[in-house]
Amino acid sequence: MASGGSDLSTRMSAEDENIENKRINDIALTYFKKYKVEISGAIKTTFPFLELLRDHEFITNEMYEKSQESFKKRFSVHEVIYDVLSELEKKFDMSLLGALFSKTIMKNYPDLFRIYKIFYKVLPDIEFLLESDGEENAVRPNEQLSLEQGTGETSYQRLTWLSPDACNYNAPIDFRKSPTAGKILCKTGAELLHHGNQTNSCSVDLVHIQEKRPVLNSGVECEAQARTDGIREHMDANVDFGAEILPVTCGEITGMLIKRKFERGSMVKCIRSQDGNWFTLHEFELKGGYKSCNWKNSVRCNRRTLKWLMEKEHLPKPPRIYGKIKKPENADKCKICGDEGKLFKCSWCFSFFHGDCHIPPVEPERKPWRCTFCTILQVSSRSQQCYSESEVLARRMGPEEKSKCEFLLLKAYCHFETNIFPNIPHQNYVQKASQCLKTLKTLDKIKNNLKKSYSQVKGFVLDMNNIFQYSKHNNSEEFKKNFKEVFAIQKTNQNSSLV
Repeated sequence: MASGGSDLSTRMSAEDENIENKRINDIALTYFKKYKVEISGAIKTTFPFLELLRDHEFITNEMYEKSQESFKKRFSVHEVIYDVLSELEKKFDMSLLGALFSKTIMKNYPDLFRIYKIFYKVLPDIEFLLESDGEENAVRPNEQLSLEQGTGETSYQRLTWLSPDACNYNAPIDFRKSPTAGKILCKTGAELLHHGNQTNSCSVDLVHIQEKRPVLNSGVECEAQARTDGIREHMDANVDFGAEILPVTCGEITGMLIKRKFERGSMVKCIRSQDGNWFTLHEFELKGGYKSCNWKNSVRCNRRTLKWLMEKEHLPKPPRIYGKIKKPENADKCKICGDEGKLFKCSWCFSFFHGDCHIPPVEPERKPWRCTFCTILQVSSRSQQCYSESEVLARRMGPEEKSKCEFLLLKAYCHFETNIFPNIPHQNYVQKASQCLKTLKTLDKIKNNLKKSYSQVKGFVLDMNNIFQYSKHNNSEEFKKNFKEVFAIQKTNQNSSLV
């Protein structure tokens, strides 16, 4: 009977271990799929990455040659590596991560260290699940977790380089401060190491270790923890808080906060989720599982609250809106930026504008109030004398000229804010959206200069031409057409050097 009980216990232990190994492998595969783009982006050259994969039989010679041919055909390294990773995904196991995060590969591609830290967050024991040098005997998930192959200084050195807490790859792990390391060593019966010195017994309090750093028990918990701790497509340990787009999290949801929209008010949809949907701050908060309207503390960027970012002036403070705003099903939107919020209506065309989106800023006390579009339309409808382009460019920037330039500037804002920005495709969104936001920032500078810096119309036109010259969303022909119409420029066969 005793023997039968022992056999049953052994079988149950083996089954539990197999289940645990499968769980770890599934989590690792999930994150391998999720971060293939980032991994391929960290591989800057094909050598020695493809050679190591071939030599360790992760890829065949045929696949290796195919990848080299793709590279020679001017495919980017990023594309070639991504295709290879997609194939490796089909037969994934932990030994692949052993090669990916091996000492040889990490030294040649240091950008992979950030990816390793992401895996470390969801699998704290990863440095013990992987072979540190990645060159032989990679630890597979169905093998016994053990440190029996070596103890003392040699084994200690094998494990130290991969710690994400180290300031460089060769910095040592302090096992007295590493609960994961202590737990693994005690679990396998190996000797506890203190900076290369051996002790005769395991003196680590396992309960205390568990309290300090609990091991996540399910893939769901791992996913939740990872999303809380960080975000990627584009999050790094060193987030540029000065960027126009910030990665943000709330509970289990991740997104991108657009500062330009954020500063228009908390009612504006300023956060774009990974699936392309837009949320107000409170909507994003609800999606993340928070019911109270406390987005300043519940929405975070790199673990920093939005309240902290505003206090440190990394984020502008959105305008206060007093009283309740009733939001109809078909809410009105600003004609310039396309967003909702506190709007003012033109008494002539009945279009809506944010106070600061309109040029000049809306004066609510003026009733009836007429927008710049209607003002210029009224002026243009009168019979006008035609002028030469050179004569118009040389004009002093008087009130009428300024008003016409404001009209042209509003037209440019509409083009970028309502036509370009909302229709940016998901692929490479951050890069393309950042380019558009940079152009809008330049328009902001022109708007400020229009208040008092331009002495002649020519200065304004030069700056606007520069916008369209360097913008990838060129709208110069439309600007030229509008300029000639609004300033009543006579038709000529000669082409101007400016417009």
